[in-house]
Amino acid sequence: MNKTILLILFLFPVAANAQLRKYDWWLAGTAERADFQGFRAYNAIGIRGEVMLTKVWGIETGLAGGQDYFHLNPGTVVAPMLILFLAISNGSESEGSLGGLALLLLSIASMAEHSNFHIPLGGGVEVVPFFSLIRYRYMYDMQLSPAGGHNYASWSVGSKLSFISSKNWLVNASIERSQLYYPGRPYGIHAGINIGYIFRSKSESKFLK
Repeated sequence: MNKTILLILFLFPVAANAQLRKYDWWLAGTAERADFQGFRAYNAIGIRGEVMLTKVWGIETGLAGGQDYFHLNPGTVVAPMLILFLAISNGSESEGSLGGLALLLLSIASMAEHSNFHIPLGGGVEVVPFFSLIRYRYMYDMQLSPAGGHNYASWSVGSKLSFISSKNWLVNASIERSQLYYPGRPYGIHAGINIGYIFRSKSESKFLK
């Protein structure tokens, strides 16, 4: 009971000072670097996006590629569908409607692959811890595999420092520890910088209150 009370006391000011609102979403260009055990370092550029499902929780997806490297999240398909749905409906679906059910199913389908938890610090600054249960990577290294590259699945945990301007521009820097679902379980450090724009929601859904 005491732990529950402490959690509520922590979450209330976090939600009250949130920089993003429910169903806001952003789209950003990204520059990233991945460095795994046994592989050379890879540089990549791509796009990333996030949809806020509450004031403090969002699901993120993206893809990036460079020389001998490429990665994407499974939600690269699901999350854009969710963004498109919210843009069309503008959060006007009602509880029990087919639109509300579709929103719930899309949210569930995306939540495990990359979830962000936003902790506002004030002044447009946020710390954003996150976890990702699965990300697909293609990595090629001539010394390890002269015949060609290999596809890998990985999980990761990390954090971002995010800056949000009054004009809805967003800049964040992230760092994460990733581990491959692969014999020997090689791990690596993945870092990136995102610059993007926030699309504000005009209303909130009644389905996911």
